[in-house]
Amino acid sequence: MRAERTTVAIALYAACLIGCGDDAASVSDSGAPPQQATTGDECFGALEAPAAGFIEIQRFAATDDSVEIWRARKPGERSAVGETFAYDLLAVWIDGAGEDGTCIADRAAMTYEFGHHNWDEVWTVRTEHATYTGREMYGSSADPSAWTWTDSLEAKDASGTTLFTVELVDQGCETRPYDLNPCLMRMRLDAPPPGWGEE
Repeated sequence: MRAERTTVAIALYAACLIGCGDDAASVSDSGAPPQQATTGDECFGALEAPAAGFIEIQRFAATDDSVEIWRARKPGERSAVGETFAYDLLAVWIDGAGEDGTCIADRAAMTYEFGHHNWDEVWTVRTEHATYTGREMYGSSADPSAWTWTDSLEAKDASGTTLFTVELVDQGCETRPYDLNPCLMRMRLDAPPPGWGEE
């Protein structure tokens, strides 16, 4: 009996070596990037431009270079007013500050709260190490000098203790396909394709 159990266990292990090896790095039916990606380009490489709408990718780095974080979002199904997009997170890539190039694509591990004109955005992403909260705030006071982005990232451990809080700087924005509005007040990394906007 013990020999039979051993044989079955070996067979199952061998089957998993053959059939399970690609699961961690494969693209899901929803186009989610691989969990094992170690660079931002690898993490977001599987995100394809949708048939309708767009995907926006924003890159950030901490002012002290301790962490780099990219986030990808797209308009979701929730209701919004006026020129506000009801965004949902698609993927987040984090490198540094305890994360060695971590790609998060599990929707259950991410939340997104949007504000009017998308000038008061708060999103979270959970990894094995921490829960990260990103804040993207655009100044909308009467003082034009305050019309700028204030971005930050906070990390907390499982007990809720703050591990760090850093200010973020804009490292570039792009959309798939090209769309003028989402990156309008950000540093664009892409350009309109030939013929874009022509009748």
